[in-house]
Amino acid sequence: GDALRVEPKHREALITRVSARMMQQQFAEAMADVAVLLEAEPTSPEILYLRGVARVGLEKYAEALADLNEVVQKAPQLAAGW
Repeated sequence: GDALRVEPKHREALITRVSARMMQQQFAEAMADVAVLLEAEPTSPEILYLRGVARVGLEKYAEALADLNEVVQKAPQLAAGW
């Protein structure tokens, strides 16, 4: 998108791209974007959630569980719909 050309680390554009890549089962590519987001926000529950979901897609279940458990501890409201 245009926002990524203007500012590569634009948060919302990267989150949108992560979501799109995961819907297309491009989990490795999604993880690359998540890594950029985590550089800026290493403890963000929202970004940790995205990483957890991407890790499930990559069949890295132990790492995914660790991420999702951290999300539950930091932001239980995000986990309410699971």
